[in-house]
Amino acid sequence: MATAKQWLSQQLVELGWVGLDDVVEYISKLDSLEEIQIYMTSLLGDTPVVVDLAQRFSSMNLGSVDSTVASSSAGKKAKRRERKRAIPSGKGSPATEGNSNE
Repeated sequence: MATAKQWLSQQLVELGWVGLDDVVEYISKLDSLEEIQIYMTSLLGDTPVVVDLAQRFSSMNLGSVDSTVASSSAGKKAKRRERKRAIPSGKGSPATEGNSNE
């Protein structure tokens, strides 16, 4: 069975996005659906497909963790601020645009 990160990577490739391994790694460290959805939609566009992908990944990656509980503690807020300072830029591009980094 594929891990949540492997699944997300595969879904992104199927949607035409390549070279997003650093982004997948970063997203996997986020601790709430809201954070995952905000980051993914800001990078890939606020579309129903991206929102659904974020929700499905969040469900797989976070399991039964309640996102409101997970994001409410001060320690997690501090970690989130720290991560926001180190957000990787979207290196990937849609494969359909022909921008290959190979």
